[in-house]
Amino acid sequence: MANNALQVLDEQIALLEAVYNQTEATITALQALKEKGEALIPISPDCFIPITLKEQKALVAVGGDVLLEKSIDEAIKILKKRKAQIKGNLEKYRALRIKLAERGSSNA
Repeated sequence: MANNALQVLDEQIALLEAVYNQTEATITALQALKEKGEALIPISPDCFIPITLKEQKALVAVGGDVLLEKSIDEAIKILKKRKAQIKGNLEKYRALRIKLAERGSSNA
């Protein structure tokens, strides 16, 4: 049972790490877009569309398939807050994983 719980936690940690990294990459991309005013938008792994930013706006997902138009700065602020929440959850899951692993090794 402990091995199953560890496996589930490992999967959740991997998922959270992927979301954390994607959020961090999005923040970096928005900051670069704000500075340069242009970017390449991927539409597939080997095809990009060049864009020029007309307004300093972004659509940010806020849950339930709802997008809100925000300034680039507001979008970055929202994403940084989200990143901090993800980091907190990662820390909790990692701590729980350590506890479960220690219990499993002491029961062996």
